[in-house]
Amino acid sequence: MGWDHDPQPFGKVGYSEEVNCVLNDKVMLITGASRGIGRATALLAAANHAKIIVNYRSSDRAAEDLVDLIRQDGGDAIAIQ
Repeated sequence: MGWDHDPQPFGKVGYSEEVNCVLNDKVMLITGASRGIGRATALLAAANHAKIIVNYRSSDRAAEDLVDLIRQDGGDAIAIQ
């Protein structure tokens, strides 16, 4: 089974008017957000104007890198362990 289009790499997530209506200025606590699916979820939510709390267990550098990436794109994020 193939993709209808090429999947976008992390950091290349899109804005959606429909999602933005729901997430605009909402605060999201995302557990496991420093890697994998949690990271992708955080990036997508931030691209749609949610404020992100990056929760991590041990990957403090990865969590801070994600916060920096979100902030560079004009989003609002913090990391907590």
